[in-house]
Amino acid sequence: MRELKFRVWNNKFRKFEYWGFLDKTDTFTGIPTGAGLTLTICKEKSEQYTGLKDKNGREIYKGDILKDPKYDEPFVVEYHAPIAGYVGWGDDRIAGCYLIIEEDLEIIGNKHENPELIKGGQNERDKV
Repeated sequence: MRELKFRVWNNKFRKFEYWGFLDKTDTFTGIPTGAGLTLTICKEKSEQYTGLKDKNGREIYKGDILKDPKYDEPFVVEYHAPIAGYVGWGDDRIAGCYLIIEEDLEIIGNKHENPELIKGGQNERDKV
């Protein structure tokens, strides 16, 4: 079974806050106290762990930017409801790829701290 982990970008402190899971009352457990995050913000802006790791052993979350040496452009990890899974989307937002871990995929940033890695920077819907 895949380990369930979440993170949310804390814009106030310019860092990620991490926690484990939703409990049976639909409450996030382990949100750091004093983080200034409400349950509503956490539910709306959460980025889930994909269950995959990059070539350096780093956990891949929704919102991470990946580089594959076979392609010129980096990919942003997003959840794609029609396939109920995670995909990597290029900067043209048209061609996507199924997120299958390969030995050469590497996290090079995320959409919050490194929007410049994506052509055109942040899209309106990605701003938090």
